[in-house]
Amino acid sequence: MTDGMRNHNANHVDFEFLMGVIKSNLKFQASDIGMVMERKNKFLFAEWKRDGQELKDMKDGQKRLLKSLSNQDNNTVWIIEGYSLPSERHIGRIYKLKQNKIILLGTGESCLLKKINAWYDYAENS
Repeated sequence: MTDGMRNHNANHVDFEFLMGVIKSNLKFQASDIGMVMERKNKFLFAEWKRDGQELKDMKDGQKRLLKSLSNQDNNTVWIIEGYSLPSERHIGRIYKLKQNKIILLGTGESCLLKKINAWYDYAENS
């Protein structure tokens, strides 16, 4: 596999400076998404959460964003418990968000790779 991240020392972007930029909605805030893949106008979004980060503890704005994305026809949204670093990775549970439901897809790296391939086949052939 190729090296997917160009700068392994890159910091996460701190969007705090944007808080209050919309005067009519002072809490409006930017959000990042851990992974995006696209094939033939089909999108796979995945938010990665470290083990121990509870889904219920996700910020409300991020929950709304992911739910909204998951309810759009061309989008698939997953939440993946785990991490991937240059020297190691751990993939725990993989969830799919759809119609305000959280569905457990499986666990582990082999499951994730199979699910990505299944998503790619769906995108390629629909």
